[in-house]
Amino acid sequence: MKVVDIDSMKAARDTDGLLAALCDEEEYIRAKAAEALADFSDQIVAEALEKLKFEDPSTQVKESASRAHAMVIQRIEEKKEKMI
Repeated sequence: MKVVDIDSMKAARDTDGLLAALCDEEEYIRAKAAEALADFSDQIVAEALEKLKFEDPSTQVKESASRAHAMVIQRIEEKKEKMI
């Protein structure tokens, strides 16, 4: 997979494609996919990023996933507040 694919999936809001990219063999692709998922407010995305931030062998990917996870959780909380 290429970075341009990640950018295209992000632009198309292709959650499934980005989640699949979290399993790519290239750590740079996994990190870019995690970063792209930061713009979503979906519980499935949050769970995938949480798992990645603890289990990926790459420090770079763990850091990207951790930042993205925090942003997704924040978006989910903001979404909940708007519903109240």
